[in-house]
Amino acid sequence: MTQPKFAEVLAVKEVSETIRTPREECQDVQVQKQAPVKDEHRVAGTVIGGVAGGVLGHQIGGGTGKTVATVAGRRSAAMPATRCRRTCRRRMS
Repeated sequence: MTQPKFAEVLAVKEVSETIRTPREECQDVQVQKQAPVKDEHRVAGTVIGGVAGGVLGHQIGGGTGKTVATVAGRRSAAMPATRCRRTCRRRMS
C-alpha cells in the first residue's frame, strides 16, 4: 500500500482573537512654567514707597503740618505701587 503524501482537508474553522497589550509612549514635551514669586502679594513696593514717602513728608513742615505731610507722603508714594501691583496682577490672569 502506498501512503498519501498529503492529508485531505475535511473542514475549516476560522479562529480569531483580539489581544490588547497595554503600552507606554514617552516623549519630550516643552513646558512653560512661571517661576514662583517671592513676594506673592507684591506688597514690598507699596511698603517701600509708603516708607520713603513718609520719610520725605516728615521732612516738611512742623507740628500738625508735619504729621499731615508725613501721611500725605505715605499715601502719595504708596498709591502708584498699589496701582502697578493691581495692573500686573490683571495682566497675569
